[in-house]
Amino acid sequence: MDRKPKDLNYDEEMLETLGATPFTLRKDTLDDDIHTWTTVKRFFPEEMRDHKRIMTYVFGNLKKVGLDEVLGPDQPAGGEVCHELTYEEILNDYKTPIAHEDGTQWLVPKNYDSIFLTRETHYQVMEDMGRNISLAFSAADCAIVRMYDKEKDVIGLTHSDLKHTSTNIVGSMVNYMEEHFGSKKENIMVFVGAFAHDGMIWDKVPPYLVDYPEVWTGYIEKIDDTNYEIKYGNKLYDQLVESGISKENIYFDPDNTVKNENYFSNNRSRNTNTQEGRGMFGITFDGLPVYENVEKGKTKTRLK
Repeated sequence: MDRKPKDLNYDEEMLETLGATPFTLRKDTLDDDIHTWTTVKRFFPEEMRDHKRIMTYVFGNLKKVGLDEVLGPDQPAGGEVCHELTYEEILNDYKTPIAHEDGTQWLVPKNYDSIFLTRETHYQVMEDMGRNISLAFSAADCAIVRMYDKEKDVIGLTHSDLKHTSTNIVGSMVNYMEEHFGSKKENIMVFVGAFAHDGMIWDKVPPYLVDYPEVWTGYIEKIDDTNYEIKYGNKLYDQLVESGISKENIYFDPDNTVKNENYFSNNRSRNTNTQEGRGMFGITFDGLPVYENVEKGKTKTRLK
């Protein structure tokens, strides 16, 4: 394909010139053709504790480095489980006044649990609309799962919280990629952002154990009479393997949002009675700059 994306490989000096440092993003896993990234709590100014202000700050920095559109699933009850964003849909439904004013569109209510985008559509939107797209979702403790098939050149994203993990959203995504795009399961790579791998404690019997005992039995441990720990990371990992994803192609960010205070955490804030926000996790076809000087080369970390 001879169409080229915008150059997003800014160095630190250029980022500072753009007013985008200290920046809000860091890479959590890299591949030759796509980047997955997340915001990190420590990159926000200290006074930023309000969720709305944080998202405005993130959007502003995304636009400064050329990510004009941030598209995410809205995950309503009873919505479409998997959906490919088409050129016509983006042209007609996402190029809206708010996109022009704020530089990005966030969670347009289209009734999708997970969304997918091909590189061909991405380039066509860039060429005809001048807008660079990233798939993203905000979360605190929940797993944001990004998928990529290099052969079919398609990316996908979902918010596999406890509710959607209970209904095996990742299994539905794998089947959709196989049936809709013709993907081979052995070619699908999965990137999961920092989340509550373990240490997610409930002070009552989790409702998911009651509603989906066949899913969660063996993954919820009773600590004492009032506290239960959800083995969230183990469950998600096993679902991916059971869905046909090669263990060699499953990558988990090693950071745990509950235990690492560099991240926002609903679980931690509930236990300490403090207000928290959310981080944003994305997947992008085009290159992003390196945001942390300590990062050298590629980083691929497996959970197991």
